[in-house]
Amino acid sequence: MPSLLDSHAHCFTEAHLDDATKGAFAPGERPPAYTLREHLDGMLAAAPTSTSTEKDDDEIVVVNVAFSALPTSQHVIDSFDELTRLQTLYGSRYSRVKCVLGTCRADEPTARTLLANNPLIIGARVFLKGV
Repeated sequence: MPSLLDSHAHCFTEAHLDDATKGAFAPGERPPAYTLREHLDGMLAAAPTSTSTEKDDDEIVVVNVAFSALPTSQHVIDSFDELTRLQTLYGSRYSRVKCVLGTCRADEPTARTLLANNPLIIGARVFLKGV
C-alpha cells in the first residue's frame, strides 16, 4: 500500500499558544495556530487522486512534532484526540490517516505512556528540552 509521508509538522491551537510561558515569543512573532485538520487538508489536497475505478487507499503518515516554544507537549497529545474526532465526524475523508509518529518532551508526565499505548501511533520519539 502506498503511503504519503509528511516530514515535520507542529499542530497547535490558539489555546496552546495562550498556555506558552510569558516571553516565549518576541512581540509580533507569535505564530498563527495550525491545527491537525489544516495540516491533513493540505496533505489530502496534495495527494494524488485516483480514477473512479480506484480507491483512495494510500496511507497518510503524519510526523507530529512537539513545538519547543510551548511549555509542554500537550498539543501533540491533543492532536491525536483531534484525529479521532475528525475520523468520527467525517469518516471517509480522514480514514486514510492510519499512522502517526509522535514526538514529545521526555519530562512530560504522561506523554511516554500515551505515545506507547495509542493505536494511532506507529512510532514515538522523546527529547530533552535544552539539551
